[in-house]
Amino acid sequence: MSINNGYVLSISSYYMKFILPIILFYIGYLRGFRGYRCWKKDVLIIMFASFIHGFLNMLFNRNINILLIAGRQYRDIYGGTISATLQNLMFILSSSLFFYFLICEKNKKIKISGIFLGVAGAYCSVVSASRTMLVLMLLMFLISLFIYLSLKHNVIFSIIYMGSIIFFLLIISGMVVSFNLFGIKGWFEGTALAQRMLNSSSQNGITENLRWKYSWYILKMLIDYPFGNIPYSHYAHNLWLDVARDTGIVPFVSYILFIILCLKEVFLFCLKNKVYKEKIIFIVSVSISYVIVFFTEPIMEGTPITFSIFCFLIGGIISLSKRLRKNYKNKI
Repeated sequence: MSINNGYVLSISSYYMKFILPIILFYIGYLRGFRGYRCWKKDVLIIMFASFIHGFLNMLFNRNINILLIAGRQYRDIYGGTISATLQNLMFILSSSLFFYFLICEKNKKIKISGIFLGVAGAYCSVVSASRTMLVLMLLMFLISLFIYLSLKHNVIFSIIYMGSIIFFLLIISGMVVSFNLFGIKGWFEGTALAQRMLNSSSQNGITENLRWKYSWYILKMLIDYPFGNIPYSHYAHNLWLDVARDTGIVPFVSYILFIILCLKEVFLFCLKNKVYKEKIIFIVSVSISYVIVFFTEPIMEGTPITFSIFCFLIGGIISLSKRLRKNYKNKI
């Protein structure tokens, strides 16, 4: 299939990038109408299934030095290869929900399992020299903590409390590194992630980290190629700009509007459920984490299933909001 004056799209890619997101959005929408518990159960199943795939890939490649392989490619248990970066996207849900499992989850089995998955996902990120999930995990933990404290107390208290926690953690981290407590510093220095970070001062490391340059080049070239098919070899590592690179301004703007509307639905749901801290933390964690990842990875080219899962989540959140409004009208 050829569109946009030369951009070739295979049938399988067409279904993965266009049909599957619509289908999963609709399925999520239907599941949301059955209630929060039903939808949450589906999300947890997706989380466990995705984690198992990623964790088995790590075990399958356990004796491989990922830094010695071009493109940091892993062998996938289902065949073929997968880059270490995209492989770690399988831990999005387990990483983003770490705070929820630690503080909010009531079911002990789910709580313990969720905490284990979060820690194991972080370990897999260190082993595969990937920073994205570690940053996401920390960022979502802080966001969730801020929301939790704001709902329980107030914004000013939350800011002061979080500032104190961050300051305390920085002191503890400094002591652990300085004195090599429990041998953590020595262990970390021997990991693939530490070696990659040490090499980041070289020219290759700097180039790899300047993904914003790729984004800027594509954004500038979009003026001359409004219908896409931009002749630029690098991905922007940004969902919207990678879409623009291939298909032009109209899809670029459409995807931006779609995400804005999705965030609006998340905000409205949270606004109407302020008394249910657990629900808000869960929904904010699973939705915002995907949006953050959309800014850092070539989603539609590398792992379109990630975008489809996001559509499932949003479909469920929208129907949960409608179900809530319907119940409120019936009470009136």
